[in-house]
Amino acid sequence: MPAALVTGFGPFLEVIDNPSAALVRQLDGLRAGPWTLHGRVLDVSYARGPEQAVREAARLEAAWVVGFGVSRRGGLRVERTGQAHVGDSADVDGQCPAVLHGPSSVRATLDATALAGALGCGISDDAGAYVCNAWLHQVTQRVGVPAVFVHIPPEGVDAERVRAALALLPLSLG
Repeated sequence: MPAALVTGFGPFLEVIDNPSAALVRQLDGLRAGPWTLHGRVLDVSYARGPEQAVREAARLEAAWVVGFGVSRRGGLRVERTGQAHVGDSADVDGQCPAVLHGPSSVRATLDATALAGALGCGISDDAGAYVCNAWLHQVTQRVGVPAVFVHIPPEGVDAERVRAALALLPLSLG
């Protein structure tokens, strides 16, 4: 059965129990359409988080990758664009790179509109200026399969809602 990677993040700053970590742990091992979901929790690190996702996608030979992170602005939304410029907030390693390697902006390579429709949420072109944005900017360039990022609200999101939405992704991804 083909694999798909879903990633969340561990604790950072004031977020001790990251709801994105809880979500991907709940999704781990479930089926979504023809895919088996593999949930992995990444470090909230500009360098290590995206690298962990890229390595795990390659190890699993994942058909696609969806990253999840908690939004400080609240709400559920699919992020369409990652920017090379990040803010001035340090990651869990105490690092803040200012500018990421690569183009000034990168578009998601998995259909953000289709996923937003399946989730019943909006689309954003502002993935923030922290590690979530770095994930989208770096992973979409390096993973070699369709990838997109989704921000979830601080109270989390129902794992079954997410699993059902992921099951609706086009079979051509598999």
